[in-house]
Amino acid sequence: MHEGWRKMNGGRRKMNGGRRKMNGGRRKMNGGRRKMNGGRRKMNGGRRKMNGGRRKMNGGRRKMNGGRRKMNGGRRKMNEGWGMNEGWGMNEGRRKIMKDGG
Repeated sequence: MHEGWRKMNGGRRKMNGGRRKMNGGRRKMNGGRRKMNGGRRKMNGGRRKMNGGRRKMNGGRRKMNGGRRKMNGGRRKMNEGWGMNEGWGMNEGRRKIMKDGG
């Protein structure tokens, strides 16, 4: 898992090139760090590599949400507001809702 992180650290650009697209290019707009935190973590569906290292940067919020939610809700919510719209659970209010049964 951490090995992946090393790759990410050294070659973030690689990841940005490929996975940013998955993010709809939204991460491109965000700062590089956010991309990594939000874009990768988010899009990778929580590909645990990302979750391990950079979740911390996200304030551990992703940890609380499901892997998918983490990715989609966490960064999108903060950067794009997706979490709020789609209810991916990054919002505190949404979290409760999702946990309570959606």
